[in-house]
Amino acid sequence: MILVLLNSRRIVGPISLVLMLGLAATGAAAPLGPPVRIGGTLALTGPLAPTALLHKIAGEIYVEEMNRGSGLLGRPVEWVLDDQSKPEVTRSLYERLIMVDKVDLLIGPYATSPMTTRRSLSG
Repeated sequence: MILVLLNSRRIVGPISLVLMLGLAATGAAAPLGPPVRIGGTLALTGPLAPTALLHKIAGEIYVEEMNRGSGLLGRPVEWVLDDQSKPEVTRSLYERLIMVDKVDLLIGPYATSPMTTRRSLSG
């Protein structure tokens, strides 16, 4: 569990920094124009569901707060989320986010099969 949290911080930190810089650079005007679509997956079922649910709630609050302000780069933010983070379907989910949902940014899953395997071997 500690490894998952450490890796989450390594990923979430840089993403938050980029989003905050975009937020700061846009001033205080209400977001206008087409939304910036951010896509990702979370394991909302299975053994990682409790942590994924916290990520989902935090993400929804963050998107709501950004949209109350000036959005991201002056545009509203939309979070496109898929609730399956199964290793065997990850590729097709991200292909769909890119090709069908047409997201502008991707957030990778916080737990991948190699990380889960490494964690189980060390603990």
